[in-house]
Amino acid sequence: MSQHEDDQSKGDHAAEPDAVAALRKVIQDRRLTKDFLETDEFRLILSGLRETILKGSPLEIWSSLAIAGRAASVSKPMENVFLPIVDQRVDAGLPPFEALQDGEDRWYLAKALQRNPSSQVAEIAFSEIVRDDLGEKARRVWAEVGLASAETREEFLRRINGIIDLLFRSVPNRSDTLARRIRRINSAISEKMVTSDLPAGSEFSHQLRILYTGHLSEEGPEERRLRDEAALELMASLTDFVRLSFSAASDPNSYLIAQDLRCWWRPASPPQEFEALSRRLVRHGAEALHVFARQGLRNDALRKSLVAIGGSSLLGRVAREIVDRDSSLPEDLSAWFSTGEEPAKRHSSAAVEALSGERLDTDVSRLLVFVRSSEFNGATIERIAEDVSELMPEEGKLISDVAGKAKQISQVVQSMAKRLHINLFLDTGEVVQFDPAQHDAINEGPIGANVLVVRPGTRKTEPNRSPRILLKPRVKHP
Repeated sequence: MSQHEDDQSKGDHAAEPDAVAALRKVIQDRRLTKDFLETDEFRLILSGLRETILKGSPLEIWSSLAIAGRAASVSKPMENVFLPIVDQRVDAGLPPFEALQDGEDRWYLAKALQRNPSSQVAEIAFSEIVRDDLGEKARRVWAEVGLASAETREEFLRRINGIIDLLFRSVPNRSDTLARRIRRINSAISEKMVTSDLPAGSEFSHQLRILYTGHLSEEGPEERRLRDEAALELMASLTDFVRLSFSAASDPNSYLIAQDLRCWWRPASPPQEFEALSRRLVRHGAEALHVFARQGLRNDALRKSLVAIGGSSLLGRVAREIVDRDSSLPEDLSAWFSTGEEPAKRHSSAAVEALSGERLDTDVSRLLVFVRSSEFNGATIERIAEDVSELMPEEGKLISDVAGKAKQISQVVQSMAKRLHINLFLDTGEVVQFDPAQHDAINEGPIGANVLVVRPGTRKTEPNRSPRILLKPRVKHP
């Protein structure tokens, strides 16, 4: 607590109701024990506290509720004594809210009211999330109360944005002041929102954009250090939202926040830390774009927003890395995913040739898998020929000739595969996570489960084209 705040709190305590001041002194002296509950002194304090909570002025009531919350935190027996008094006042209705000067009192008040979040308590919570200047501990509790009262994270943010508009609408030259307040608000709510079980809501990213940049001017804070620190903090929180929430990752508004923040440095460039976060954001966004592509969908709005914050070169490089991992995308979707454009159109006169080439690829794929199998291993057949030759020389020679032919056939097939840019995909005996888009399962099992490769597949990797699977590896669930 600052010296200024401490001085203010001492002034408040001097004017406190007798019961509040007496209970505060007992707590400070560590006298609030189970034995003390049986004394006449305690009964007198408790009677005065009840009377003040029910009939005092608004400020006296809030001060009494706060000290009751502080007393309840001392021990479990004290919870059983003091929290029912708080609940009784909440159930009966609360007076107009008056903020307390002492930060610890504000925190204990929030904790006391949190267990009984009526509509009145929720209204106070949203107001205090925005209004409180210094009480970060209290703000975090109020954030929990606000989230508990909302049906979606979108609604939670909308209510906060509404109060920011109400409180700061008439503040002149407000960018720096408001930027500091937004940093405090974000610090209190971002982690709780990321881990919340509440649904996001269709306008979650839009409301997040309003909170982060919508209340400020396009140039952002005037103070350079504040601008840098605020932008980096907000960008880091945005990256967490996108990383952990598909609804945020798939909404173009999420990435427009990063574009807004980048404009704070215009015409200069953002610092390297900001650029590093931008690259992380693009990578998370590309994974969301990949999910749409695997469903056969081209999310152009999402792709354009990723290009806007990272550039086409970065997105193209990230997309190609993803395509290299997943060869199941059709060629046209792979091309769009990586470049934003359709693949070069083939001339109609080459249609028959293209179809013939696809059949050849399939046939060579099957041959490649066959000649690489243990049954067609030339060295193994040679060893068999040597064993047979000791007893049956003529039959051994015949088997040896077959081994030689097998080697020649294998060399020819591998040469054809190399010219056609076909190579084996996974090896027999490997353990991978099952993906029906990339694997052919012998038996049923869940997607993502570990499976054993029992026959390799093939993949075509032509220069300047995205890799694509020709023959899926065959796998077996345990």
